[in-house]
Amino acid sequence: MKKISVLLLLSLIVNLELIAQTDSMATLVVADNQEAELDYNKGVENYKIKSFDKSLENFTSATLKKSNFYQAFYNRGNVQSQLKRYKEAISDYTEVIKIQPSYARAYFSRGMAYFLMKDYKSAMDNFFTASTLDPKVAKYPYYCGVANFQIGDYKLAEKNFTEAIRIKNDYAFAYNDRGSARRNLQNYDGAIADYNLAIKNDPAMAIAFNNLGSVQRITKDYKKAIISYSSAIRLNPTYFIAYNNRGSAYFEMGNLIESISDFEKAISLNAKYAPAYNNIGLLLLKQKKYQEASTQFTKAIELDTNFAEAYGNRGSSKEMLHDFDGACSDWKKAASLGIENADLYLKGCEK
Repeated sequence: MKKISVLLLLSLIVNLELIAQTDSMATLVVADNQEAELDYNKGVENYKIKSFDKSLENFTSATLKKSNFYQAFYNRGNVQSQLKRYKEAISDYTEVIKIQPSYARAYFSRGMAYFLMKDYKSAMDNFFTASTLDPKVAKYPYYCGVANFQIGDYKLAEKNFTEAIRIKNDYAFAYNDRGSARRNLQNYDGAIADYNLAIKNDPAMAIAFNNLGSVQRITKDYKKAIISYSSAIRLNPTYFIAYNNRGSAYFEMGNLIESISDFEKAISLNAKYAPAYNNIGLLLLKQKKYQEASTQFTKAIELDTNFAEAYGNRGSSKEMLHDFDGACSDWKKAASLGIENADLYLKGCEK
């Protein structure tokens, strides 16, 4: 039978920079007896103190008194989004668009609601419309890129992020995320250049250092990767993903003591972080502690039942324990979850 073990590289590849969606949440100057506007202003004030239920009532009252009051519909949509009632928010933003078809912010906010519902195609369509209506706002093509990244169209995402940078040339998030798109397109030099530009424009951007380290790991420049991950940790001492990734770089350099220390630190910061358990299992597998390794892989699977790499690695530990049926069962599960090189797992199960 053949065995395979995979050290998981898992880093944040895109920072969504989700906004509070409070655009144009401002009170109106009103004359006497303008009851709709008065309700609107109360809604704004209640929103500011995070009294969202009262704010919702105020904006609803305003829309009932003035049916074409698009600002009230828009802000009610913002409140619905704060309350995570995304379908209701979409309905409100759609009403705004009926009244003001050229209002770019309504398309953008509706796109955000779709995005938070994980309907990335609808989100991208709305972000694109917003960018067409107001081509001077950098965040509109930026979020087109974020949505396309989630869809998996990295080439189009790269184009979107480039457009955002053209509009706002110090847009650190756009550089970071274009770097991630380029990483997925295997343009590693371009990715490294973009992460460095993100850092240049925002030296406190821990995620960019983390992502830079991940590309340096891919290109086997482990010493630089460790420096980058360490910078991310310095900026954010609770950044458990950076600890996990630095531990992986140490592992690949053969420094098992530092490696286990970082994996354990990642778990101490987030006990539900499955990749760190998987990586501890790999370290134990390397030390031929097969039963202990299997226990760690099982912990990873309990936290993430779709963790293909952990199934594959547990299969490898079971093989070494002569539990061949168990190994094949795990490898088949890994294959069903889309693990790369599944044939390497399953070939050993042929009878």
